[in-house]
Amino acid sequence: MSQNTQLNAVESALLNALYKTPYMTGDIIVLLRKHGIDLSLEEAKKIGTRLDVTFYIKYTETESSVSAKLLDKGIEYAVDPEKM
Repeated sequence: MSQNTQLNAVESALLNALYKTPYMTGDIIVLLRKHGIDLSLEEAKKIGTRLDVTFYIKYTETESSVSAKLLDKGIEYAVDPEKM
């Protein structure tokens, strides 16, 4: 990854999980739980915020949930992380 932020394993798993959903959108906690990764709401908010400010996802939070929609940069990463 040249100029882009290096993603950790959980962030990478989230992008891949979003890519595999029908509309490339979903609840961060639910998606990661399906992949064996349990996060608190606070941890999910941190990940969502980080991926939002780096333009991988569009992040939305409420008091009790965190959702994400995969953006073009996130799709590119999910398809070929080595190019990023």
